Amino acid sequence: MEKIVRYYSDGKTVHETYTVDAKGVRQGPFESYYKNGQLEAKCTYKDDKYNGPFEAYYENGALASKGAFKDDLLNGPCEGYDKKGQLKIKSTFENGIEQGPYEEYGKNGKLVRKGRHQNGKFIDETADASEHSKLTDMLKQVEQNTKIAASREKHPEKGAKRVPSKPKGNDGR
Repeated sequence: MEKIVRYYSDGKTVHETYTVDAKGVRQGPFESYYKNGQLEAKCTYKDDKYNGPFEAYYENGALASKGAFKDDLLNGPCEGYDKKGQLKIKSTFENGIEQGPYEEYGKNGKLVRKGRHQNGKFIDETADASEHSKLTDMLKQVEQNTKIAASREKHPEKGAKRVPSKPKGNDGR
């Protein structure tokens, strides 16, 4: 077994570390790092595929997600966190596909959406319909505003003038 250490272009900061067997196949622990030296992710290779637990981190060091892989596919419970370490999502995977319980949490850590994935479809069992409804309404409003803005660009209001931009010279000004 040979340990491989790859560096960023500065030649000093470690980008990632892993081990290869005599055939050059990755085996064992893998770690990657941000340019600031902070751990970005860690997992384990078996026969050049992710296998076993993994953790991913934000550049500030807070845990971003954790779960497990089996033959390069997410498998089992997984959790996602915001940059402050607050739990945002819990989900379950089978062979890379969401299957089983799902929970989504709001800014205050309160459960806002609950359900399960079954045969590739999400079945909503939302715990707090009012807070989930607010999030859904907000997303619908953003979508509606986007459609209105796009429509105005295609069909300017009657009487509106389009002002051509000034031609730029060769120097970009």
